[in-house]
Order: sequence, then structure tokens, then C-alpha cells
Amino acid sequence: IEVNKNRHIPKEFDFNINNSILEGLNKNNLPYTIAARTVTKQSDNIYNLNSIDATHKLSEDNLHIVADNGLLDENTNLLILSDNVKVIFNNFELTGNKVNFDLNSNLASSKEPVEVTYQHSTIKALNFYSDDSNNIINFEGEVVSTFNANDF
Repeated sequence: IEVNKNRHIPKEFDFNINNSILEGLNKNNLPYTIAARTVTKQSDNIYNLNSIDATHKLSEDNLHIVADNGLLDENTNLLILSDNVKVIFNNFELTGNKVNFDLNSNLASSKEPVEVTYQHSTIKALNFYSDDSNNIINFEGEVVSTFNANDF
């Protein structure tokens, strides 16, 4: 076996890992899995992710998350999703261009426009945030809601 003695890679090279799966546990010991087509190390604990398909176990159900791109901070377990973001839970689908997701607490937020659809009902807002204390999602800024009574 030959060992490469050049342990220092020059800065002009990127270190990419293709078809990666990252796994962990949140603060309630529930598992999450993040699959990415490409993972590139940006700095010590910061990774750029490409073509994300993630599953996050909640108490009884799963949260499914997809996005074109993302940034994962291993120190804080913050996943910043961007470009064609979809967060799917049961029959609810939240879409937006940028969503922050805390892998430890399951809290999500965005300061950019989002839309939630449930069957034939929608909520549109300029931003949203979730509240861990009571599992409530708050929508703010030019909120427009359309509810189809047959959906409930």
C-alpha cells in the first residue's frame, strides 16, 4: 500500500464528495438524513450541498425536504436551503427560494416569500417562522390565504 505523503492540498483545489448521505440526530434523538449529489467543503465546518433530498423524522411523521442548493454548518446544525426549496409534511407543501432549517430543533424560517399548499388551499406570505414552544407556523408580510372548505 502506498500512502500519499502530501497531506496539504493547495487552496486552488476543491474537495468534492459525490452522491453523499449525511446522517444525524436532533435534540429529541430523532434521525435525519440528507442526500446530496455533491458536497463541497467551503471551510472547516461549512459545506456546500447540491441537489438535496432530505428526510427528517418528527415524532410520528417524516418531513421531506428538497432543494437545488444548500449550505450546512456542522457546528450549529443549520441547513440553509436555496433555489426551488420544497418542504413537504403530510399533505402540506411549503415552497420558496430560501429556507433556513435548524436540524436540532426542527425550526424553520425564511425572510423571503413562501407559499404553502394543502390540497386546493394556499397561504402566501413574504416570510415565515416556526415556533418550537407550540408547533405553530407564523406567516408575516402581505399574507394572502385561500381556503377551499372541501379540504378540511
